[in-house]
Amino acid sequence: MRVGDIWIDRNLRDTPFFHQALDPSRDTSYPIDLFVGRADEANEILADVLGTSSSRSAVQGSPGVGKTSLASFIKERAGREGIGSRARFVSLGHQARSEDVLLDILGYVYQVVLANGDISTEALNAVRTARQILEVQENRNLSASVGIPTMGSVGGGTSVSYSTPPSAIRFQAPLLVEQLLRLAKEHCGLSGILLHLNNLDNLAAQDIERAGLVLRDLRDWCLMLPDLHVLVVGTDYAVQNVIGAHPQLRTVFTSIARIQPLALAEVESLLEKRYAFLRISPEEPVPLLVTSEALGEIYRLFRGDLRGVFQALHRGILRLTLRKGLSPRAPAELGPLIEVLADLYRGEVTREMGTSGMESLKRLAAAVGKETFTQAEVRKRLKMNANSASEFVRTLLKFEFAVLGERVPEGPGRPRERYLLSGAARLAALD
Repeated sequence: MRVGDIWIDRNLRDTPFFHQALDPSRDTSYPIDLFVGRADEANEILADVLGTSSSRSAVQGSPGVGKTSLASFIKERAGREGIGSRARFVSLGHQARSEDVLLDILGYVYQVVLANGDISTEALNAVRTARQILEVQENRNLSASVGIPTMGSVGGGTSVSYSTPPSAIRFQAPLLVEQLLRLAKEHCGLSGILLHLNNLDNLAAQDIERAGLVLRDLRDWCLMLPDLHVLVVGTDYAVQNVIGAHPQLRTVFTSIARIQPLALAEVESLLEKRYAFLRISPEEPVPLLVTSEALGEIYRLFRGDLRGVFQALHRGILRLTLRKGLSPRAPAELGPLIEVLADLYRGEVTREMGTSGMESLKRLAAAVGKETFTQAEVRKRLKMNANSASEFVRTLLKFEFAVLGERVPEGPGRPRERYLLSGAARLAALD
């Protein structure tokens, strides 16, 4: 049996357990209409975006709970009111230089203007110059001499003065962003542009520190421009320490929405929407794929991480069908599903960490359960030396068998990191 036939036999075009972010654009495989819940958080941010000419907001939450899908939903709703945006986001988490992110922001605004303009848009001075700069960036040839217009008219046929990047990027690119924002209103008829900054997930302490400095630079360069709305998305700790660590950012980010994991009933509603969207024959029902008991237990093990839950359900149902003969009309039940997933994740842990690593993980899981733990506690509980404990934790994080839970300040210096075993690790450790 082909993998695709497993879903076709259940009257579905494809797996309903996809974990890609929903897309606000048209003609997409993952439409925003599948979004469920989060009305209060969305309305809080939309009130800022639609009620002011310029705003700065943030969405924070644990990994996998649906932060990026919420951002997509906000962009789609704002788009109905004339606020332009892109389906893609600008990455803030792993950029080396503030200038790199600034150029990405320029590209984002440029693409929004092009998408909402007409056949004359590409001939406008600001648009032509933005295209030149972005082509140079794409070719990694910033030493080339490229004309950047200083502030002036954004229409065609205006004389401009020039300077040469990269030394002038941080001074001149914000002026070009401002020109494009003005074009968005005057030429494209938009009310503004919503800039989506993302990727503040699973960052090391030094990456979070650097992201804060980058965002502080961007605040001075372009984030306060009229008609620009900024939405930053990341984990609780990352958002708190990127924005909260800098007074210059705390005072201008006026709306920060913290999202909790969906209630189990909302997850069931979400799946029902996906079944309806993927249904092949409207006359035939989609059979129940997983019992409520099994769904609830997997959701509990993954602590509301929808990405992890859906990946586990997809792989588990495939294995039950291909290896255990699960009927297309029968749902995956708790016992068999846990059995195949535990076997699957034990194999992955053993492959990446060896038999001794698997045994160490089982001992750690027995000791800490669902609680957080530190590297020092790993060393003590598993009787490892400092180097071995450090390498063990690093490997857990690398292969997503553990996630950063929180960083707790404990006196001077960097805060102590506390970790959580992922749902995959907890399943692997089951007897």
